[in-house]
Amino acid sequence: MKIDTSQSAQQYFFSNEHFFKRIFSELSVTLDDKIMEKQQPHIINPALLWEYDLTTFNYEKSYKIVIERVLQLGNLDEWRNMVSYYSSQQILDTIE
Repeated sequence: MKIDTSQSAQQYFFSNEHFFKRIFSELSVTLDDKIMEKQQPHIINPALLWEYDLTTFNYEKSYKIVIERVLQLGNLDEWRNMVSYYSSQQILDTIE
């Protein structure tokens, strides 16, 4: 794509508006996906939290629920994920 240097930035943007809208929408989807990944860490099999809406589930605030499920029903990988994600203090508080 050749840029006409005689155009102002505003003229350039509006002449290529469709292109920029597509780029920004793709970027937005990518960022939204990254935000969702951060909110939903892979600690536990979603089937173990069957009664919760995992799209809105907060793993930080509901750490006791997640830790209890992993301790009761989790496999070795879920135990490892739990220990790496949550602090030892959070795990001990849940056990007590």
